[in-house]
Amino acid sequence: MESYQTDDRFVRDAGNSDLTLIVQQHKIQVHKTVLAVASPVFRTMFESDFKEKDQQEIELPGKKYEDFMEFLSCLYPNHLKIVTDGNVYKILPLAAEYQVKVLENRCAQILTETVTNKHTKDAKEIYRHIQLANLYKFNDLRSECIAIASDLSLYQLDRAGSRYPIADNDLIEIQWLALKKHELDKKDDDRLRREYGKYLSVIKNEINSYKNRSDKELALSSARLWYRYFLKDQECKKTVRENLKRFTEPLHCSETTAIDNFQEKLGLLPEMAKTELGVVSKAKRTDYTDLLSDA
Repeated sequence: MESYQTDDRFVRDAGNSDLTLIVQQHKIQVHKTVLAVASPVFRTMFESDFKEKDQQEIELPGKKYEDFMEFLSCLYPNHLKIVTDGNVYKILPLAAEYQVKVLENRCAQILTETVTNKHTKDAKEIYRHIQLANLYKFNDLRSECIAIASDLSLYQLDRAGSRYPIADNDLIEIQWLALKKHELDKKDDDRLRREYGKYLSVIKNEINSYKNRSDKELALSSARLWYRYFLKDQECKKTVRENLKRFTEPLHCSETTAIDNFQEKLGLLPEMAKTELGVVSKAKRTDYTDLLSDA
């Protein structure tokens, strides 16, 4: 004989139970009327020609007792527990399964608030919530997650994608939004360049200062700044080539040698910049040997 624990918390002050739900060795006493009013799924179960219509006990396999009690606590008038960021992940799957729209909507709201308030720097949580948004068709949650993801780094997003893969259309939207934001940043830079001469002089001073510092990142930065602000300045171009030239010795490598981080970032320069600097892209690797020759 299987032993069950009886839970009558929902009927103690609300009259006798007319139905028992069996969840993980627990017998939960409930009222059909309450469930039918809250859930179209339960209403169909009780009113249509299903076997459950006349049963006094219904087993619900695959459900977790604690999660189901949280769900019922949000339905019952004498409890009406609120959905919070602490229980939303337990309640949401059940609210969706039993089509309790008021709870689904509340879950969507809580998840959106949780993402906005707690996870703006956590790419894995953002991708996890994109998955939830797509699964439950929470468009507002998805839009918020897409917007947040577009502010994160590629490194963060790559790591998140390995844990919580998202659909190609989601990735495209993130990338498109990130590009639009980048264009606005560029527009701001261009305005400052036009309006403040000192702004340009500061950038040029930065480029010139890099040639005396043994830092690959700064050398790459000088190339990007030159391309954005001084593309037609031949003297500045020569300085940039000299900045990069000091780091080209490790680039004498065989076809099978893995491209290091510096080479990879050098390859990410705009194609026009690489052409002007003598950095020539090839099919499966990038050939930087031209940088060793004088301009």
